[in-house]
Amino acid sequence: MDSKRIYPMLGLVVIVLVAGGYWYLSNRPKTPTDIVAYWSFDETEGDIAHDNIGDNDAIVYGATWIDGKVNGALSFDGRDDRVKLHESTISGTTVSICLWVKTDDTFFALLSGANSTYDNELLLSVHSSADGRLSHLYHDNIGIHGDRYYRTEVTFNDDSWHMLTVVIETDGTMVYLDGVLEEDNDYGSDEGFMIEGLWIGGDQDSVDGDWGASQQYSGVVDELAIFDRVLTPEEIEQFYNWGLDGIGYYG
Repeated sequence: MDSKRIYPMLGLVVIVLVAGGYWYLSNRPKTPTDIVAYWSFDETEGDIAHDNIGDNDAIVYGATWIDGKVNGALSFDGRDDRVKLHESTISGTTVSICLWVKTDDTFFALLSGANSTYDNELLLSVHSSADGRLSHLYHDNIGIHGDRYYRTEVTFNDDSWHMLTVVIETDGTMVYLDGVLEEDNDYGSDEGFMIEGLWIGGDQDSVDGDWGASQQYSGVVDELAIFDRVLTPEEIEQFYNWGLDGIGYYG
């Protein structure tokens, strides 16, 4: 081929590659601000789920590595599979929790935080008696369901992937499902969370123990992120769209 024809073609290829690289760098997700910890669950093996942001690695007890919504995920058997998160990742009075879930379970604890005073310092759970609706409970002892216990109208146990986001403030809680606000109630956390044991997959009735056998989670969890601020509706919608595109959080 004539060199006069080759060089312009090479120049065009270079321009396309440069332009494509610029578009990728300009449009790839950036790490959201004030993110405390983020577990992508992409390890595929082992008993450590690494924190993609900092040093808050989680310990995997029994849960198995499978394909998830974005790359890998963890599957829980509903019997004794759990993941221990670092207790310091949730503190203060304001927190946003974002994760992808896939389950058809009707009675389980999804996230359980406890301390020596309250076995339910923070509990996100689903109860069959509430028609599979999500409940949130703050600063509460076993058997005492006071002013901070609330059953929402949000359900997600249809064995399909859903992005669940719970935003907790002093004066209320907002629950988003698949990027859309589904619940906005006035049951908030007017005390700072003081967590000594934080787990996914079961309800602890004392710090790191006394697991309720009937409340073990059966399903899959992926892309868990915790923030120490209120996420905006625009951010939550963007996170959901990233997940649909198979994209997690990036630094």
